[in-house]
Amino acid sequence: MLALILCVSATSLETAPVTRDWSWRFITGGVTVGPVALAADGVAYFATGDRYLYAVDPRGTMVWRTDLKVRPAGGVVVGTDDTVFVTLESGELLALNRDGRLIWQTRITAGRPFAPVVTVTGTVLTVRRPGTVEARTHAGRLLWSFDTGVEISADPVLAHDGSLLVSGAGAEYILISPDGRLLRRRYLGEVATVIGVTSHEIIAGSADGRVIAFDTSLEPVWRADVGSAVHTLVTGATGDAYVISDDGLLSRITAGGVLAWRTEPDSGRALAVVAAEDLLLVTSGGVLERRTREDESLWQMRLLDRPVSLSVAPSGELIIPTVSWVTYAYPVSLVPSGPWPEARGGPDRRGVAPGAREGRTEMAAYERSVDFLVLQSLLMGGAQAEQNAAMSDVAARVRAGDDLAGRFPYLLHLSELVAGSPYFGQLTQFGPRSAPRRAREEALFVLGEIGDLETSRFLARLLSHETDPSMQATILMSMGHLGTPINRELAARLADIVRRNSRTNPDNALGHAVCAFVESVHIHRGGYLHPDVAAALLTIAQGNYSRQVREHALATLRVLAGGAR
Repeated sequence: MLALILCVSATSLETAPVTRDWSWRFITGGVTVGPVALAADGVAYFATGDRYLYAVDPRGTMVWRTDLKVRPAGGVVVGTDDTVFVTLESGELLALNRDGRLIWQTRITAGRPFAPVVTVTGTVLTVRRPGTVEARTHAGRLLWSFDTGVEISADPVLAHDGSLLVSGAGAEYILISPDGRLLRRRYLGEVATVIGVTSHEIIAGSADGRVIAFDTSLEPVWRADVGSAVHTLVTGATGDAYVISDDGLLSRITAGGVLAWRTEPDSGRALAVVAAEDLLLVTSGGVLERRTREDESLWQMRLLDRPVSLSVAPSGELIIPTVSWVTYAYPVSLVPSGPWPEARGGPDRRGVAPGAREGRTEMAAYERSVDFLVLQSLLMGGAQAEQNAAMSDVAARVRAGDDLAGRFPYLLHLSELVAGSPYFGQLTQFGPRSAPRRAREEALFVLGEIGDLETSRFLARLLSHETDPSMQATILMSMGHLGTPINRELAARLADIVRRNSRTNPDNALGHAVCAFVESVHIHRGGYLHPDVAAALLTIAQGNYSRQVREHALATLRVLAGGAR
């Protein structure tokens, strides 16, 4: 049967059942809601109508399931640090670690929330109805809130420069900078239902059945008419756009804006499409079909039931949930051309244009800010009293929960300069080599509260240079707030720090900080206990630390011993 399917040519179309051709199948307690999210390690995450979030490994075995208590409202999103985000009908956004345990949650809105957007540095961007955009760190700390003044009509996406594009019900399009400032606002006459990106343009499908392309200055490039409201929009590697409209037809629009064709699949309405060299399409008639870019049907395979969505795993397997609550994975061999890349990037780059620059705002974006210039002058001026006062002022803003729109990138930048000044270069050419201790401690607090994944890497490098036990403890506390992942190098460094400290004059604050850091990482990351981390905790438990610290280490070991999966 499989050989027959692979030999079907473009001129000889056959439909064959694929009842026994799956790699694996998995049965849930309800229909899958929204698209499946696929992590880089091949684990598939999907939320279902039975109010559970499932994690299934590449062999089709359930790793875990988590009771969400409330029905999910959309698909799952996986962040670059493996944090799993899921939205609920109650208006909550949940962030869970890779073991399925809740890290944090926040209320977005009542009704059906929009899908969150997660940047490479871990910033989570969400929409709160009717039209407010919020940014949070990967640890859940609110950074800024921006009121667009309009009701947002489609899931936001990241543009090529890392800015966030949102569309309003009044046909307005708004670009917001990564640090929460308004960049551009323009009326384009089309109310967006879905937005996509190519390597050089932004494309929006409208409720009036048109597709519009524009650049990052929001200047229209072309328009095309597909006849009915746009339901799904997928962009291919060549810049073409593939559109599924509400009438169930599939259209291809070239990179130049020409409607190349509009077709109705033989087996029912088009439901989902993946674009690569050719197209993979699933229909309401329960058929998986491969079509060329020229609209030639190469082969069809009848599924066991009507599909809900279509995703492609990193291995190339096709993941197809169905209305019968069964999710099927079909092997790569069913696709003659081999593995298929995920549409619109990978699962950790939802809505991101190919080659997009993501991350922090560059210096040029805020180097003329008066606040930045004043802080820079005080922190780099050389007077310790001024440095202490300036960092205390920054820390006070963060403790007060001030809206940091337009500020948090340079607050991170300056705090990293101060915290790392003894090891990563002088603050100024003629000033002291290092900031005073108090300023460094305040800087580390700021980094722990509003830092991102780049900050986690910075703190890990700083810990490898720091020798003072008290400052090591402060660094570890900040790393714990961020859930900094423990790799082999960091685990070895942690064990070495504890070993050296226990031999000389054991510092109780450092012992507590090590335990708290390991606990925090376990909450954020899950997974197994690294042997070097276990050795560090055993050293503390058996060392000359206070009884309270030793008991803390033993309690941490007991908790983490059950964390293996």
